[in-house]
Amino acid sequence: MNPADWQAVVLTKTTQGAYVYAGPPGSNAPPSIFGIPIIPSPNVPAGTAVVSNFRQAVALYERENVTVMWGTTGTEFSQNLVSAVCEMRAALTVPQPAAIAIADLP
Repeated sequence: MNPADWQAVVLTKTTQGAYVYAGPPGSNAPPSIFGIPIIPSPNVPAGTAVVSNFRQAVALYERENVTVMWGTTGTEFSQNLVSAVCEMRAALTVPQPAAIAIADLP
């Protein structure tokens, strides 16, 4: 969900002036609706939301765990430089694409 859409949800009021969203605006509670976590992201266009059970719809396969290597090469030692290499070999797949839906928000 776009952060602007989430802000509209948080600030929605009833005709009596009470907030519809359970959490008060500005609270540090994690965003959620009916206990379902909401992830505000500017990468989602305003007016749309991605709805899914990502634990079932997405799989991560690790071929190699995270590896970190530190050291100096060539003239780095005399220049007080250190090189770091961090890598992980993994693949993110969507074995059940039907479990991901795009919702249009009013």
